[in-house]
Parts: sequence; structure tokens; C-alpha cells
Amino acid sequence: AGLLSLEAQLAVVQQACALGAHTLRLTGGEPLLSDRLWPLLEAVAAARSRPDSPFHGLQQVTLTTNGALLTSERARLLRALGVDRLTVSLDAVHPDAVARMAGLQGGASAGERLLGQVLAGVEAARAAGFAPSLGQLKLNSVIQRGLNDDQLIPLAALARDHGVELRLIE
Repeated sequence: AGLLSLEAQLAVVQQACALGAHTLRLTGGEPLLSDRLWPLLEAVAAARSRPDSPFHGLQQVTLTTNGALLTSERARLLRALGVDRLTVSLDAVHPDAVARMAGLQGGASAGERLLGQVLAGVEAARAAGFAPSLGQLKLNSVIQRGLNDDQLIPLAALARDHGVELRLIE
């Protein structure tokens, strides 16, 4: 299917580490949709623990998710497999805007469902030991003029209420 094998993925990460990379950022699509994520994390965690491995210099493994699939079980597994930081993407707070920004059909009810899943994921991550106060759990938001710029203040309030840093990205 044109995807790198686990061995090839590890070889790329190993070469990046040998060149001085200190952070492995796993992003998407949605990483939690892939069954290939877990073997990769297991292999990276094992390699990071060996002092003679190029992976030993890897200071951070981070994952960016939309949060919809971030259950308590997955959050605990991510933590156990050495993920140091989770970033949850959320571009709106009001349910109709959540649905619009996520490209969901079903309007406000679909947006409300998704928002509930994302916020449950944030709490699952916190419960799994991702500490917002240490920068281990953050929110990312993309604000677009005319689409969700009215969500900036509600997103900031949500981040404050949940004690997480809000990062605005382009």
C-alpha cells in the first residue's frame, strides 16, 4: 500500500536521531486510527531505553490527535509506551462550529457529540499522567477568518477551565 514497514520507519527515526533529532512527533491524519502506531511506539520505547542506541538521545516522543479516539485505555497505553506529550486539536467550542470545522454532517448535535469525545479524551490523558502544568497536554487550534474566528475567546476559556495551554497554529 506504499507505506513504510516498521523496520523502515525505525531506520528513518534512527537516522534522524544520528543527525541530532531530539523529538519524534507523530501526527496524522489521525495516528490513533492506525494499528501500526502501537508496534512503532513499542519499538521506539525499547530502543530509547538502551544507552548504546541512537534512540537514547530521543528526548521527547509526542503525538497529535483530534482526541475523538483518546479513551482512558489508549491514553494509559500511550503513556506506558513512552509518549511524553499529547497535543489535542480542537478548532471550536460551540457545537455547530465544531461540526463545521470537523466536516461533520448533522450540525450541532454531531458537534456536541464530538466535543464531548474530545473533552473526555483530554480528561483521560490527564488521568493517565499527562500533566498540563508540565506541558505534557496541550490544545492546538487553527483559527480561520470567517470560519471559526468567533471561537477564539471560547477556546481560550475552555483551555483555562481545563488547565491546558492553548496553542494557535497556522
